[in-house]
This record gives sequence, C-alpha cells and structure tokens, in this order.
Amino acid sequence: MKNSPDNGAEGTNVPERHFGPFFYSVHCKTNGLRFERDMTMPEGDAPWAFVRVRLSLDEDQPTRRFKLSEEWALKTLYVALLMVPEDREELAEEVTYEQEINDGKVKAQEGIDDADFAGSPATMMIESLNQTEFTATSDEALHPTITLSADVVLEPGETKEFYFRFGRFYETPVEKPETFYQENFAATKARLPKAHSSVSPLTTGEISWHGAALYGMMFKDSVLGEYTINQGCSYGFDIGINGAARNGRQDWAWKHLEMMSNHTKTDAYPNIWEGVLSGPDA
Repeated sequence: MKNSPDNGAEGTNVPERHFGPFFYSVHCKTNGLRFERDMTMPEGDAPWAFVRVRLSLDEDQPTRRFKLSEEWALKTLYVALLMVPEDREELAEEVTYEQEINDGKVKAQEGIDDADFAGSPATMMIESLNQTEFTATSDEALHPTITLSADVVLEPGETKEFYFRFGRFYETPVEKPETFYQENFAATKARLPKAHSSVSPLTTGEISWHGAALYGMMFKDSVLGEYTINQGCSYGFDIGINGAARNGRQDWAWKHLEMMSNHTKTDAYPNIWEGVLSGPDA
C-alpha cells in the first residue's frame, strides 16, 4: 500500500510512503535525483532492522556530488504493566549510553542506575554494510543521535545502493547485503497463506494480510517459552509488552485462518473463500 500526494508535481520533494507486511519505505524525487529508502524486519528472530537506500540520477542531469547520511536517535522506551505513561517516561529519561564509535559501526551500551528499573541493560548498534567508507559520529547527548555519513558521486543515468542495520547488538554478519532485501521479500511471500475466491476475487488478499498481521504479533517469549501471539492493539502497540499472551504456538494462527476459510455457508452469508487455503502448514 502507499500514501502519496494527489497533486505531487514532477520536480518536487514531496515523498511517497509505501508499507506492507514487513517493510516501510519512502520515495522522493527532486531535480532529477530519485531517493528510495526501504526498511524491513528480517525473517526469524534477528533483533535488528535492515535499511536499503537507493539513489538514481536521470540521464539528462549533470554529475551530482552530495553527502548521504543515515541517522538514528536512541530514545529509550520503558515498558511495564500497570504504570502510567508519565512514570515510564521518567524512568526512561534516566537511561544513559556509553558509546563505542568505530569506522562504519557504533555500539551503545545502556546504563541504568535506578533501582526501580526492571530488566537488563541492552547493547544497541548501528552499522554500515557498505564497501564505501562511512564516518560515524554522535551528538553526545544523554540520548544520542548517531549518524553514518559518506560522500557520494552519481553520474548521469547511474544508480547506487547503500545498506545499513540498526537494533540490538548482533555479531552475525549480513553476508550479502546487496541481495538481502529481495531474498527476505521472497521468504516472506512464500510464508504467507494464500486464498482464492471466485465470488469475491478482489478480497483474496485479505487472508495474506491477516496472516501477516498475526505473524507480526508473534515473538519468542523468554518467560512463557516458545512463541506467543501478543494482543498488540491493547498491549504491544501501546505499552510495548506481552501483557496478554495468547496460544503459545504458531499453529494457532494457521488454525484461525483455516476457520475463516472454512466458514459455514448460509443463504445470507455464502463462504466467499470456498475452503481454498494454501501455505507452508496449511
């Protein structure tokens, strides 16, 4: 899906925003220079986000030189049940960061002195995955903003891509960042359930979208064990914790989709899905 201006004229820098089950992207074009930034969550339990930046210059444009910067602000969110937002924000503001800045990579270790703060400090990272040398800097604030920047030259008709990741510190490297986005997209597409309806063909995408939403609310629960489905609307998207865990296996999601697919037919409500459901575990 995408969100774009109705009257966006060529040459303006009003961005389009696209989003789907596993990605969010911004697309902008100004004076012959096209900018695309895609952010995706990897399949599986990797605790970081992958960023792909694509820059293209029209053939009728002169050589363009500019600085490209990838910027992340470390702003703590303290999550806890039965606490008002003001108390959670007060605790979050007390977190400090000890930074280790290297070429193209920054580690930021949380520091917590308040005895009322539950949980273990996290180690965050922002990393360049490029052959181009990126310089890492920090504004040294209490909750710092980290920036990776490099000088870029684009010739007429040329396209260049750059790759980054941000999240919890993770030692396992990304072996092929240039193909990671496409491979992750293909894996997500293969995993999602599929349905067919001759009664209402335009609605067949709802099963895949619903399956993606269920999968997006699943995570590995270190307290209950295995994987649980978070009641996101009430807890996960509001205070950020698994406050109302549901069935502890992914099978629940598939059974829920099967139930939708095999809805009992009536004269008033025909089964538009015709019981046709496919997927890895269908």
